[in-house]
Amino acid sequence: MSAEKLNELRLAIDAADRDLVDAFVRRMEVAAGIAEAKRDMGKAVFDPAREVIKLDSVAALAGEKMGSYTRSLYSLLMELSRDYQNRILNPESAPIRLMPDAFPKTAQVACQGKAGAYSEIAARTLFQEPDIEFCPTFESVMQAVSEGRVKYGVLPIENSNAGCVEAVYSLLNKYGVYIVREVKCAIRHSLLAPKGTKLENVREVISHEQAVSQCSEFLAAHPEIKVSYALNTAVAAKMVAESGRSDLASLSSHRCAELYDLGELACDVQNTDNNRTRFLCVSKELELYPDADKASIIIVTDNKPGALYKVLSRFFALGINISSLVSQPIAGSDFESRFYLDFESHVLSDDFAALIDNAHSMCREFKYLGSYKEG
Repeated sequence: MSAEKLNELRLAIDAADRDLVDAFVRRMEVAAGIAEAKRDMGKAVFDPAREVIKLDSVAALAGEKMGSYTRSLYSLLMELSRDYQNRILNPESAPIRLMPDAFPKTAQVACQGKAGAYSEIAARTLFQEPDIEFCPTFESVMQAVSEGRVKYGVLPIENSNAGCVEAVYSLLNKYGVYIVREVKCAIRHSLLAPKGTKLENVREVISHEQAVSQCSEFLAAHPEIKVSYALNTAVAAKMVAESGRSDLASLSSHRCAELYDLGELACDVQNTDNNRTRFLCVSKELELYPDADKASIIIVTDNKPGALYKVLSRFFALGINISSLVSQPIAGSDFESRFYLDFESHVLSDDFAALIDNAHSMCREFKYLGSYKEG
């Protein structure tokens, strides 16, 4: 193809784009009139039956070759139209009440495990002087927060290499708590054993399953070592210190070596130096701070084609980036899923307000987990 022919085709595209933009503007102006009519008639903006009929009709008009492309285009157009109509009918959302003070420097905080656990390290990163209550399980942390025994709970939610902590996602749905802050901490594992122990004498290693996963390459290089699991890396270190065994070691933090008077047989045994865990700070009360630029929600959509796409396309239409999307099966359902979404949007932005105000109408279940800032 010659450069002259390519230029002719590009000019044709430009002309088609002008027609498309003119038609789009006219369509949105008509949509505004429809919004006014629906308000006068007491009808909702979202009419799912009408949208299905419309998508089928435009796909048929486009023909077999372009039908699926046209359906996708009009799905997005309808999202934009619905958002525009909602903004016309609801020009002012309910005002967001921000916390009067900055995020606190000290507080009562619950963490899972023992002293030296990575959750404790995260808590001490978030707060300068936390009063920490250690809990045996992730759920007991949530219980301490929901019952008001502590102000905040700090829990791991995702590791850069081992993935998400499924149990914590489930607990976010089960308990009525809100995310108020997050922090990402470097996770550096050491192999700890009673002082004087040599690596060649170790026959068993104990740690949390996530730590074991993060150190899989080191463990694979020592197939003679049996792997056992503990509730927490700090719990594992304490068990080693109290065991009296010279063949037992733990995968734990350097701080645990100091706390439990253990020797470090090997340092930085994680698979990669870029090993970080994201921790959430949760509270019983919704706390919105002026610097909050990230948010989380839980949704359940109808189990039918396009249901999840419609929700996700709303983010695209508003230019909001989804930084994490995790699905979990709903117990007792017929292969249905619950979705956890983290997205980047300032708590005071108009786009955030539009998304939160309207997203619930597109979901069978919708739960706002809060807006927050990385600490």
